[in-house]
Amino acid sequence: SYFRQKELAGKTIAIAMSDQVKLQDGLSLLCSVASNPYTRDLGWAYVKQNWTKIVKRFPKQSLPSLAGIAASFDTAAREAEMRAWFAGHPLPFAKTRTARALESMHTRVLFRQRYAN
Repeated sequence: SYFRQKELAGKTIAIAMSDQVKLQDGLSLLCSVASNPYTRDLGWAYVKQNWTKIVKRFPKQSLPSLAGIAASFDTAAREAEMRAWFAGHPLPFAKTRTARALESMHTRVLFRQRYAN
């Protein structure tokens, strides 16, 4: 799931959503693709477009790992988008995990703004 090539990341997502892997491993793969700096935009787009399918497929107690995706982003625009997304799409059992991931993302945004040059 830590590929640089988007084609391989796309194949990983397809496998993650198939019956080729156990459910807990599928969600882990999906989150890894969406957290990988090289493929996170592709992974996050997939998660947003397939949110209902993902939430129905995986056990509710494992869904908090989706919130962790936010922690890998570091732009103010993405932060605003993700805050709005998770406000409108709360995850069962993930209130604290979502808050921590969004806080971590905010720290990354501030760091990037301060040291980007």
